[in-house]
Amino acid sequence: MTIVATLKRSLSCLPLLALAACLSPPGATPQERIDAALQLRDDVLAEFSVREPEAHERLTGAAGYLVGSGFHVHPGAFTLGNAYYLVVDNESDEVFHGNFLRLAVGPGIAIKSFRFVVVFDEAEAVRAVMGDATAAGYLAEAAFRFGDFGGSSSLFGPVGTEAYLWTETGFALEAAVGVAFLGEDGDRRLEDAE
Repeated sequence: MTIVATLKRSLSCLPLLALAACLSPPGATPQERIDAALQLRDDVLAEFSVREPEAHERLTGAAGYLVGSGFHVHPGAFTLGNAYYLVVDNESDEVFHGNFLRLAVGPGIAIKSFRFVVVFDEAEAVRAVMGDATAAGYLAEAAFRFGDFGGSSSLFGPVGTEAYLWTETGFALEAAVGVAFLGEDGDRRLEDAE
């Protein structure tokens, strides 16, 4: 199959890509989204402690960390993902929330929901993701997981971080490099919520 044919086939999936870009965190009010975000943090960290116990122990000693959950499609030549995340600054005890859009290119196929944890050793890196930012990164994954059936194995990360990603539900066989655009989701400091 030629590159042109692959791109044409990938473009036929634009409605699915638009759906991925429009996903937002659950909840109709800011407080409902904050409650959902805190529950997300607890759920992801509980699963992370089982999947990566040594890395989980490092979280309290790190400058901070990011936890998140999202949806991702990869219909051939490019990928689009949308996620909701929390950034925890261990030095100031502040917690921020936001969302990101990830665009990448590379061969593969995937439709999945995913979870991830990024550990930051430097305070500057934590502060950088608390505002609007971009981050270059990579992803290689083989996954087939539905409920308790199947598994996920991946290499993932924004450049210069320790990062972990796993498919929650769906399938993937892909490799890509790209950029994530991190942005605000209303009032980002959780303790300011009413």
